[in-house]
Amino acid sequence: MKLVYRRMAEQDMAALYIIKFSVSENLPKEHNIKYLTNQYVLDDIRNGCAWICEHKNQFVGFAIGVYDNGPLIGGLYVMPDYHFKGIGTELLNLVKRDLFKKYPDSSHISLTTDVGSSAEKFYLKRKWIFLGLDQYGQSIFRIGRDD
Repeated sequence: MKLVYRRMAEQDMAALYIIKFSVSENLPKEHNIKYLTNQYVLDDIRNGCAWICEHKNQFVGFAIGVYDNGPLIGGLYVMPDYHFKGIGTELLNLVKRDLFKKYPDSSHISLTTDVGSSAEKFYLKRKWIFLGLDQYGQSIFRIGRDD
């Protein structure tokens, strides 16, 4: 399968929404709905830590790194038909690399995800450390620069 990974551009914003809403887990919560507005998404894309994956001219996954009191994985989504093909892992690695390069003084990257989701298993398998639950009941994970 020939996959193309590239940095996201502003014109990819529609694809981001299509991919994000193709999944049944980690849907937007009331506390983070503002991050789906066009301006937030455009700012995240312009930040330079956003990647998208294409297969046969179809967008199939994306990942965005952001900074909010430290570097975070702001989103990692892969279309269901493309799960278990290494796309999520590659997107995650690209964004992790970018975040650590952009924020050289940061010792770790964090993220949150739904409790009991397949994403929890995905991150644990990749050696992310579970830290507990945040104030919204989501799982918090962290990985160090050298992990």
